[in-house]
Amino acid sequence: MGRPHTYKTREEKRLAETAKSRQSYAKNKTAINERRRKQYQTAKSDSQAESSNTPEKDAPIQPAPCIERETVAFWSTKLDDMVARVDKLVAGKSHYRYMDALYTQYATTNDPAHIFDHIMYLTKIQQKTREYCSQITQLQGEGACSDMGDCVQADMLKDELSMLLGALEDLGLATSTNNAVDYHASKQLWYQSFPRAL
Repeated sequence: MGRPHTYKTREEKRLAETAKSRQSYAKNKTAINERRRKQYQTAKSDSQAESSNTPEKDAPIQPAPCIERETVAFWSTKLDDMVARVDKLVAGKSHYRYMDALYTQYATTNDPAHIFDHIMYLTKIQQKTREYCSQITQLQGEGACSDMGDCVQADMLKDELSMLLGALEDLGLATSTNNAVDYHASKQLWYQSFPRAL
């Protein structure tokens, strides 16, 4: 009979490995940093010796922009950008007025292309929002996310996007079957059940 498993889930094993790595780094931090410093100096002196014959030697070297993709602040900023895009699209109107403006545009032009453009645009925003929320959750941890402002904002944005996309798809389906005007007159379009005020 084998030894019993120390960890019951992959998550427990991952957490234990992370803790072990952090302990090892804390214990050997000075030796690791010294080794890295020597490797960097060696690589730097080698690259300078190779490039001493090139005319670009005197040109200033611009450091590469540092994008800290491993911070919650980075992903929160990206999430704020998605909120701003939705706000700009809706332009301060209630969801009812936003959808009604799209319907009115369809009714006057009899061309549903703008509705499908909005569906495509909001679908991309929804995909990006899910990606950013996933990154934030991964960095903060599943349990820590329930009381964080970023997660509340993300949940509100996800709900808003789901509602708008559902209403847009309903309107798009009605336009593709040439029933939109009839459905609108009989108040059967989903967006017509939205509150009219902001």
